[in-house]
Amino acid sequence: MSGPPPKPPMHWHEAQVAHLTHLSLSYRTPSGEVQRARLLCLAPRHPEWTNTEIAHAVGCCRDTVTGWRRRWCQEPTIHSALRLGAPRRLPPVVRAPVIALACTTPHAHGNVWKRWSGAQLAQVAVEHGLVEAISPTTIRRWRRQDTIKPWRYHRWQKATDPALVANAPPGLDLDAHPPAWAEAGEVVCGVDEKTSIPARQRVSETRAAVPAQPMPGADRYRRMGALPRCGTLMVARGLTCARGRATRGCAAFKACWIELLTSSLGQRLKVLPLLLDHGSTQAPKPLGTWMASLALAVAGRLYWRPTPASG
Repeated sequence: MSGPPPKPPMHWHEAQVAHLTHLSLSYRTPSGEVQRARLLCLAPRHPEWTNTEIAHAVGCCRDTVTGWRRRWCQEPTIHSALRLGAPRRLPPVVRAPVIALACTTPHAHGNVWKRWSGAQLAQVAVEHGLVEAISPTTIRRWRRQDTIKPWRYHRWQKATDPALVANAPPGLDLDAHPPAWAEAGEVVCGVDEKTSIPARQRVSETRAAVPAQPMPGADRYRRMGALPRCGTLMVARGLTCARGRATRGCAAFKACWIELLTSSLGQRLKVLPLLLDHGSTQAPKPLGTWMASLALAVAGRLYWRPTPASG
């Protein structure tokens, strides 16, 4: 088939061609990646072929061949690019009051309805000025995600702190923009402690796994007491830094914080916002003064969750 030479021009290495050939014959690689490997393999084998001929041989459209040839010139990969989706139109600061409204009863707002519906919650939310406009479908999706069933009473659904609405926005803002802050060296961390974790020791050693067979484990163990575990979650990266402690208290929390800064996860950090609970371990009065006395290169910022939201 006559026509202009295929674009964009590509430069190949033998190792790349061998790797693409292996992927094009693989039975476990996703079908989309196999197709991309096949169309990229045809370019060095038949340099005189146009993108239309390559697309006809592979079974796809010409734009697919052109796009992946251009993508290979920029970055030699056949994996799909990350799709983050559109930005959220309603941030968590707006979502929280609407969910709080769903946890109340219609009678508390002067209505005669027995239960909330998506349309009724959207109407009342707009009337109270919580949001300018919202779809009932959005509210129903939020309620499904949070498993909100107001007609079933739960103690945790009723806020007892009068300053809950005023104290919630700082913590919600931390969870809204962690990826953008991580690029600037400001990594948001959530710190929590789990107490009374049973320490167990198997009576017999676990035997090695056998091919095509599940690994057998000892069903009997000896109790070795209980240990607290303090852990840190980096919100943007999804990485954790956790370790068991012999004792619980503020000293264990300080040691956990120091280990985070000295580990590989804490390298190249400029600002470290910490989201803490109101427990006795994480909310002592001298905690801020102690962090300032360390004179570290990392600036620490403390944020406490509202009292009813502390788990």
